[in-house]
Amino acid sequence: MRVRLIDNSDLEECSFQVWGVATVLVGGANSGNQFYWLDCFHSSLETTWLRVDPGGSVDNTDVSGGTRISFTATSSNHLGLYACMASGGAMEYLNITDEVPGLIPVESSVEAFSGDTVTLSTYISTTNGLLTYVQWKDPSGDTVLEYPAPGEEVNALPSDLVISDASLEESGTYNVTVQSREGLNFRGHTLIFLSVLVPSNITGPPPSELTVDEWEETRLVCEARGSPPLTITWSREGSMLPIDSGIQTSSPYSNEDGTVTVTSTLTITGSRYRDRGRYSCSAYNTLTTISHTDTAESTLNINPMIRIESEDLTSNVVLASFGTSLTIQCFGSGNLVWTTPPNQTVFTSYDPSRNLLTLSIPNFITPARYTCSSDLVAGLEKTILIITDGMVLANVAVFCTCLCS
Repeated sequence: MRVRLIDNSDLEECSFQVWGVATVLVGGANSGNQFYWLDCFHSSLETTWLRVDPGGSVDNTDVSGGTRISFTATSSNHLGLYACMASGGAMEYLNITDEVPGLIPVESSVEAFSGDTVTLSTYISTTNGLLTYVQWKDPSGDTVLEYPAPGEEVNALPSDLVISDASLEESGTYNVTVQSREGLNFRGHTLIFLSVLVPSNITGPPPSELTVDEWEETRLVCEARGSPPLTITWSREGSMLPIDSGIQTSSPYSNEDGTVTVTSTLTITGSRYRDRGRYSCSAYNTLTTISHTDTAESTLNINPMIRIESEDLTSNVVLASFGTSLTIQCFGSGNLVWTTPPNQTVFTSYDPSRNLLTLSIPNFITPARYTCSSDLVAGLEKTILIITDGMVLANVAVFCTCLCS
């Protein structure tokens, strides 16, 4: 049995084998040939054309020695698998397609971090057939994979190149060439670009634990290295801190290997007891398809302190005249209380936004110790001495000695 394509061209120029089935390419280079005939002949038996995939009937026309079907190249309704069957049951299959086989990369550009295992893959369109030859060349032009060995057969598509423990030096364009199984008139090659990058790595973490006194300035510094773009963020107890919360990040410093180094400093001005907790520095580089994050943690402990401020306060002593008005401010965490002499008229006001308890003395008459205390922890208090400018210096010395001891 013999099948013939009539389109003013040679059947062999637009046909190939796919799994042993003759395949005819129409359209493309042959788009000028608008009309096709498919003839099927047998030396002694009658023949007829069948539509196999998708199923359906076809119009057969008798020709000398066989049967003919016809279609136009501009319509896609004719594409599919046909069979020419002889009256004795013998069949000859013919696949009609408008798709040129091509070697297609699964991903034309692949990103990976150094140390990763990377797989570069391709496949041949229009066929799931076997290959007889696969060759991969690295960016320097060296052949890194070539198979099969003589007498062996490649089992399946896609043909993969697996790179274990990828390094920066393996970045670049890879060239793959494949040869189809015998009978398929196809040999092709394609390019895949591999970008190997250095994952973010914290090279200078903040201290794992830090203890400071309340009101002190606290600085946490974090340094990281990796391929750009490299970003550092800070969080406290799992919640990210805004960029305007005392965070300063340096411009990236370029290293010889193409990586960058970035330093970020978190400054807490006038640390408050409420600022204590677990701080995290996270360095990450996010690319088109991959990302990596490295995190270092630091626990900040803050010793609660009481701070007293007054215009005339010197070394815990306030010098005042009888009958004058005084304003003394006490800053601290927790619930604040002023302890004052019973015969001295005082007023207090509290500003919760500043943890500030203000003591107002409208008419100072009682030189004595005035104490501001907090219930946050036992013994958290601070005492000042208010005296008059007419008091004997010796008494001041006694008061000061007792107060400061």
